[in-house]
Amino acid sequence: MKNKFTSHLVKNKPGKKKYTWYTEEDMVELYEFYGELFGDSYTNLHEIVSNDIHLDVVIYKPSISRQYWTLVTMGAGSHPMKTTMYDSGGCNRVELVMTLPMDWHLYLPGCDDVASTERCYWPIRWLKDMGRVLISNDSYLDEGHTMEMADWKVKESQSGFSSLLVIGPVIDSKSEPTYFQFSDGRRLRLLQVTPLYKEELNHKVNTTSDNLLNMFDLNWHVVTIGRPNMCLQKEQ
Repeated sequence: MKNKFTSHLVKNKPGKKKYTWYTEEDMVELYEFYGELFGDSYTNLHEIVSNDIHLDVVIYKPSISRQYWTLVTMGAGSHPMKTTMYDSGGCNRVELVMTLPMDWHLYLPGCDDVASTERCYWPIRWLKDMGRVLISNDSYLDEGHTMEMADWKVKESQSGFSSLLVIGPVIDSKSEPTYFQFSDGRRLRLLQVTPLYKEELNHKVNTTSDNLLNMFDLNWHVVTIGRPNMCLQKEQ
């Protein structure tokens, strides 16, 4: 089934700094590309008010080859990264991917239990926060970068995780660079993100991201509440 896409363009508020947004044509092209990778979308969490970039999160159902929910940003790549240190593909634009287990209760509008909602919603909130780090820090994202979350977000998630790590995307269990080119020639890269415990973040900072990743199993990229802390395991 071909993915259906409906665009909702919301203008920047008057007096605010102007940011580059995707055109409707851009979003249709990117949505079709996502469909080729992830299948039929479940829903598009459309951002109602955008003070900088317009950042949606598209959610894809589990499949036989990808037995987990897939969350993908749409909007982070509309604003080019401010850096000359582009990755090997020559990209200065990125979109972010996060995967959740099949039994994850995704947040949907209308949920009355605020505490329960945040326990379900925090991956989406964190994903969007990282998508906006390019704006807030006027910087760039690449493999091995981490973002530590605010204490209140860590507490309300009730997940035990404290940060996000950027890696290469896991598409059908293959860690390969995944690029997309718009019809006008602009290119972007998909990057997977996954949460870390505080001890894992410290280990990565003190060594390398590759050193940390070597501790995980094949399905480590899927967000799993209560998974073993790799660094605490190492100490035992």
